[in-house]
Amino acid sequence: MVKQKLSAKVDRKTIIHAVDQLSPDRARIAVDFLEFLHQKDAEWDATTELLSDKKLMSDIATARRDVAKGIGLSSWRKTSA
Repeated sequence: MVKQKLSAKVDRKTIIHAVDQLSPDRARIAVDFLEFLHQKDAEWDATTELLSDKKLMSDIATARRDVAKGIGLSSWRKTSA
């Protein structure tokens, strides 16, 4: 196992070397975890993009206020036939 002090920047060679030192089963787990992190980064990027949309945030705030006041709501019984 490769033990190394964590730093803010780790180059790809270090990562590849560390994975190469693992058993095939552990390497698969490491790759699965890296894929998970990649997916979470992509999701966070999408979340950040939505949260930075000022019009969207304003519309959501308006909708929340309207719901709290009962504006724009109807009984589900009226919508089902």
